[in-house]
Amino acid sequence: MKSQLLAKSVTALIMFFAATPTYATTLTFDEMRSPNCDWKIPNPYMGFNWNGWRAADVTEHVGLPTSGPNLIFSFDTSSIFTTSGANINFIGAYLCGSYKDGLHVEVIGKRDGITIYDSTVTTIAHTASWFEFNFFGIDELVFTGFGGIPVGPYDSDLNGVSLDNFTYENFDPIPEPSTILLLALGLLGLAIRKRQRQN
Repeated sequence: MKSQLLAKSVTALIMFFAATPTYATTLTFDEMRSPNCDWKIPNPYMGFNWNGWRAADVTEHVGLPTSGPNLIFSFDTSSIFTTSGANINFIGAYLCGSYKDGLHVEVIGKRDGITIYDSTVTTIAHTASWFEFNFFGIDELVFTGFGGIPVGPYDSDLNGVSLDNFTYENFDPIPEPSTILLLALGLLGLAIRKRQRQN
């Protein structure tokens, strides 16, 4: 009876650590307001620093009408990193080429300055496309646009990237199997000692 109770307790403990829920957050950038067509994002914003990014009103900037009214865009290599140093899981975002069709966007996920993930996607000019990355346990993202064909109305050779609905969740690592095993052995040891005392 007691051994069954112990087994159930250990199983419940393992399931608790394995099934701890995480909740995704989506940044739409719609809280920002400016009288200008585009403006620099204040750092920090929503727990991140946005180096090389600017915000724009969708009605004034050809790009991503995904949530409205705002999006963010960059002209060159740009980065996003957490201000607290905490790690996140980057789920994905809507991307498009601001000035080029078929613009390639390399997205790098880093932890403590070390590249952990590196993925390249191809965007469509002026059309929102959702890209899922699933970069887990990172504290910095680097976006670089390259290639593609310039299209109107700007007909620019800039490798601009537009982004909206930046979706992430807090990084909540599941304990290593060795940690769970040690907890289970500790519970087992306590149960054996208690039984020996009773005998």
